[in-house]
Amino acid sequence: MSTDTSIDSDRDVDRDDTDAGTGTGTPKDAAAATTGGATGSTGGRTGSTDGTRSGGRRALLVAAVPWVVLAAALLLAVVGGRAWWFAEHDPDLDRAASRDAALIAARTHVATLTTLDGTDVDAGLEAWQAATTGLLHDQVSEVDDTNRALLADIGSTSTGRVLDAAVLELDGSTASVMVSVEVTVADLSTPTAEPTIKRNRFAADLRLVDGEWLLEDLQQVAVTL
Repeated sequence: MSTDTSIDSDRDVDRDDTDAGTGTGTPKDAAAATTGGATGSTGGRTGSTDGTRSGGRRALLVAAVPWVVLAAALLLAVVGGRAWWFAEHDPDLDRAASRDAALIAARTHVATLTTLDGTDVDAGLEAWQAATTGLLHDQVSEVDDTNRALLADIGSTSTGRVLDAAVLELDGSTASVMVSVEVTVADLSTPTAEPTIKRNRFAADLRLVDGEWLLEDLQQVAVTL
């Protein structure tokens, strides 16, 4: 009996020595070591995946920037084009432009018809013809040589200067304008004499002819003080 016990003890000691020499360890130790290695490997793969995703997002953003800029440019072009179209086709703007043109023409033409150089009547009458249309143009054009001579014999020069003007009516191709004028009359026979200054008010009717506003009628309006 003692001999078997000694042999079993010796075998146990040999197994312990063998385990210690080979470093095999227990199954728990092996499992712990395996789990640690797997965790480390998983952590490495997770870091690699995050880096890949981050790089992908940056690439997408960089690729999207030109399209965003292009879309913004197209939007601005469309908005600007619509604004320009509405501005060009606004009837109120067209009417305002027509009113301004009629007003400028009235001021210019009334000043012309109240100006006449006694030393060059023909040039003055030609200017009157260019500023008028219709019946008024016919009347100016019908001034004959006798009347031209009478205008020259008067021996005076009149110069009209518009002080104020306002459009009273505007209807398509016709306009009515009230014009205040200061007319300075100089006596050519007496150069040293003081010129005479008169202030008159005229009702001017204009008509649009081939894109140009011309005087169709001009009547002096009485000024009530």
